[in-house]
Order: sequence, then C-alpha cells, then structure tokens
Amino acid sequence: MTSRFKVLMVSPEWPSASGEHLGGVGRYAFRLAESLSAFVDLDVATLDNPMPLDGVRFIELGAPRTRLQRYYGLPWRARRALQCRQYDIVHSHGDDWALRLRGTPLVRTFHGSSWREAVSSRGARRMNHVVLAALEHFSARRARVRIAVGLDSQEEFHCDMVMPPIQRVSRAGLSKHERPSFVFIGSFHGRKRGAVVLEAVEHARQFEPNLSLDVVGPPGDASNWPSWVRHHSGIADAQVYELIERSWALLAPSSYEGFGIPVFEAAALGTVAVASPNPGSKFIAGRFGASLVIRLRDDSGFVEEVLSIAQAVAAPSSVDPEGDRRAVEGMLADASARTLIEKVYARLLGGRRP
Repeated sequence: MTSRFKVLMVSPEWPSASGEHLGGVGRYAFRLAESLSAFVDLDVATLDNPMPLDGVRFIELGAPRTRLQRYYGLPWRARRALQCRQYDIVHSHGDDWALRLRGTPLVRTFHGSSWREAVSSRGARRMNHVVLAALEHFSARRARVRIAVGLDSQEEFHCDMVMPPIQRVSRAGLSKHERPSFVFIGSFHGRKRGAVVLEAVEHARQFEPNLSLDVVGPPGDASNWPSWVRHHSGIADAQVYELIERSWALLAPSSYEGFGIPVFEAAALGTVAVASPNPGSKFIAGRFGASLVIRLRDDSGFVEEVLSIAQAVAAPSSVDPEGDRRAVEGMLADASARTLIEKVYARLLGGRRP
C-alpha cells in the first residue's frame, strides 16, 4: 500500500477507562483497532469514557441510561455525530443502521445473530432481539462487504468471509492447580448460564469438596454466587489468561454464541473447555478436530463431564497438542489485521470485493 486508508470503526462495545466488565465484542474491537492502527488512520465511534489507545481518535456518543436508548437512540446519535466526517471505509460491529453513508463503503462484522438470541431468550428480551434481527438484515443489505465471526453468521447474512474474533494468546508456562479447579466467564443469569455451572460444580463438590471455581463477570453479579466462589470483575486480559491456564477446565454452557472467545482462548492455552454445543463452540471444535481439548456436552453430559474432571488424578489435556497448535495458527491467519486490510479494505477501495 502506498497510502494509509482513513477508517471509521463503529463499536459501542469498547473497554471503559474505569475498568468495567466487558463482553467479547468489545474485547475484540479493541484488539482489532490496536492492530489496525499501525496501518490505517483510525477513528472509533463508541460510548463515553473509552479506554484510550495509541494512534486512535475517539468520537464519544454518550452513555445511554436505558436499553431503549442503547439499542434505538444510540444509532441516531451516531448519525448526527458522524454526518460531517469523511472516511474511506466505515467498518461497523453493530448499531450502524441509521448512519448516512453517502457512498462510503460499509464493512459489517456480524458477531452472531439477534434472531438466534431471540430464540434462546424470553419476554421483553426476546422481543428486543426480534426487532434487532430485522435491523441486522437491513445493515447486511447495505454492507459492501459482510464478515462473519462464525459459520451461523455466515449462513444467515450470506457473508463474504469468516474472520474469527481472536488474537494470539501466549502461554505463561504456569502449572495447573494441585486440586481440581474450574473457571467460568459470564453472568449467573442469561444466555451464559452461570446457574448451570454452579449446579454442576456443586454436584461435583459433593464428591470432591476441595475443588474451586473462579468466575469472571460483572460486579453486580457477584451476589448471585456463594461465598466459596472467587469472583473477579474488571480484570485485565493477562489475569483472565492466568486463571484459564491454571484451571483444570473452562466451563462454557452458553445457550448461544456466535463464536465464543473464551473457548478458543482455553484451547490455545492448553486448557480443556467443556461447552454446550452452540454454533460458536461447534465451529471452534471443528477447527480443533478430535484432540478432546474442546468437549461439547448437553446439559446432562455437562454435569457428568465436570464430575469426571473433578475426580481425575490430574488435570485433563489434549491428545494432540501439535494438531491444536496448527489449528490455532490457522485461525490466527484468518483473523489478522493484515488479512483484513489486504483482502477487504484494499480490494474494496480498488472496486473489487473479496
């Protein structure tokens, strides 16, 4: 490339400077922006008080107080804030349906499906996701390039490519805990299904009372867990990786995931992941093959697998570490910032689609 592209990234999900708990979309957007900023001139439109990032300019869109403001008011606020700015490319991770593009090509990354979230939700949350699903399809029709993080997004939105929302995770060489230990990332209620984790671990504690559980989740969720659970909130990625690397297994019984970053991170760190067979975990498990580092279980099998690990004489491990390494490297190649620039941005601005 002979010149730097001017790119706007739209990502309301972004790490807060105050260190609040963050989901997978925000973690990925931050990491991607960090890599992209070395190659493009990058602005990020997000909520107030974003964690700063060298080489990135921020356009702060306020702090919605209600879900209605967050999902339906924020896109209009973004439209007003961005209407006088010019970019070569707009790359959105959501909430772009009200933007006036004026011929600027839109690249849209789909991190899952609101329709599938609606199917796995209830009440007002379900209705909200039904409406958001319609807006997602409107966004897909406007996008010049559609990128999926997993196969279900690719199928639903007819995406041009799959780009896993991952970055390299390096092992620190930490030893496993001497006693059985598990880690869970998410909330007690909702699609992450922390309640299923607690049920399985409490069942295992009847036979192995010294086993432990670490939970990484929002601070307001801590009260849902018993006192013997170690709850962490707002911790750095390096601390999360340490928890995963030292644990005997990551537990991930989500009812729905478009990808499932913690499952990939566990496999990359050599820690077994016990996961529900949702679209994201099935996609990742397919890339890792039969190494058994990712174990897909339904609810009854999930409880049995947790007990089996708790009663083992040592932490379980992969049966094909070299195959796991190849799987990690292959997924990282698909996910690199340079792949995005060369296969999407450069070709798009040259009038070609990937």
